Amino acid sequence: MQATAKSPASRRRRPHRRTPSRRPKPPGSNRKRRALTKRPKLSNGQRFLFFLKWSALIGLVCGAVGIAVISAMFWHYGSDEGLPTIAKLSDYRPNQVVRIVSADGKAVGEIYKERRTYVPFERIPKHVIGAFIAAEDAGFYEHKGIAYMGMLRALFVNLKTGKRKQGASTITQQVVKNLLLSRERTYKRKFQEIILARRLEKHLSKEEILTLYANEIFFGHGRYGIQEAARYYFGKNVEELNPGEAAVLAGVPNGPSLYSPKKKSNAKRAKNRQIYVLTQMVRAGVITEAEGQQYVDEPIKVIGNPYPTIGEAPEWLDVARTQLEKRLGK
Repeated sequence: MQATAKSPASRRRRPHRRTPSRRPKPPGSNRKRRALTKRPKLSNGQRFLFFLKWSALIGLVCGAVGIAVISAMFWHYGSDEGLPTIAKLSDYRPNQVVRIVSADGKAVGEIYKERRTYVPFERIPKHVIGAFIAAEDAGFYEHKGIAYMGMLRALFVNLKTGKRKQGASTITQQVVKNLLLSRERTYKRKFQEIILARRLEKHLSKEEILTLYANEIFFGHGRYGIQEAARYYFGKNVEELNPGEAAVLAGVPNGPSLYSPKKKSNAKRAKNRQIYVLTQMVRAGVITEAEGQQYVDEPIKVIGNPYPTIGEAPEWLDVARTQLEKRLGK
């Protein structure tokens, strides 16, 4: 086999590519480059300012979002269609007890849905009103229905403990809750309670709100209102209560099953609660320190059965009920 001859062009050698030689870099050049690209180290003060700036920014954003959400909730739950009217509280006509008495003035029977005897504000002594304000709502005369700082404090305590340790309802809110809203514990009811409390403060005077509160609250043992409580626990009318007795009664609505002095098992709790209320009364200037100490040192003296003759003449109770229904209706 004959070898073919290569053309002169094919025999040309391709030029050899010479790789560029790596020139040695001057010493320290890499360190300089790294030094130029490396971020300067922050001092402790600069770090704190940086953290503070971003914390403030995040806080502002969260606060704006929170305000927007709360405003939306108030708008959603505050529509007049879903809210009860407060106008009816201007003509307060609560359920009251009808007490049947004999010719010599002894109570022989009661007709009632709720044991309550209405008393106007003028009949309630100042130290009795002062006891309830000291126990339930020290800033009653200052706020407009809502104690915002108290709500924040209660929220912080409840979040810290993980339990509902504190409430923050003012006397106005309690009136709204007892007379206008249900007892359910929902966000809807709480928002409505706040809205209505603000409206109630504009619609009624402080004295009118206190009158509703004093006549509506529950004192345990089937008794409602300050007059029936005074009769049941101490055998007195509300005008006759002394500051020590007022402090006892002011402590009961917070938990009638816990603080009722009628129960022997509650004796220590009832006394501690009375001491707390007396202390708050002294701080508020309702009574002097000497008066407070006087009632702290005295034991709580409650009566037994305030109406021992009730039930002695059931036939006359039926006669009275029949006559009342004929005249007034059921």
